[in-house]
Amino acid sequence: MLDMAQRGDNERESGDSDATPLLPSCIVHRYPNKVLFFASSVCPVYCRYCTRSYAIGGNTSAVKKKKITAMAPNLWEQGFEYIRQNSEIKDVIVSGGDVFELTASMLSLIGEKLLNIDHVRRLRFATKGLSVLPMKVLLLPIITPIIIVVVVILVVVV
Repeated sequence: MLDMAQRGDNERESGDSDATPLLPSCIVHRYPNKVLFFASSVCPVYCRYCTRSYAIGGNTSAVKKKKITAMAPNLWEQGFEYIRQNSEIKDVIVSGGDVFELTASMLSLIGEKLLNIDHVRRLRFATKGLSVLPMKVLLLPIITPIIIVVVVILVVVV
């Protein structure tokens, strides 16, 4: 079985393994004003170019995946605190696997926490979910108001 952590090509390209050991496990901080906030380890699609294919998804008979354990809400607070303490951070990309796999309450919590940090100017939710699972938005009416609130707040903040 090929161990993706040993192979490491996608891991090196993404810089995920370059994260400082002092960083919370849900944060990758490669650029002075931008962080990647891992919120999920689940993704509805497997993209050929995925920079975290070494960890996203389950093991197969050919590949043993490295597990990222920072995708739990109880661990997110460390990431929020790190962002609060580093005022040079202006841009937060919420990703993982795909944030579309999070519940409405989780999306709301992340959005509210990050938007309440004064120096955060840009908040992006990385997803392909709308293209592969549009029924989630259409069938779960609680999602639409959350999206509208986050968009309105972002427009006002930016």
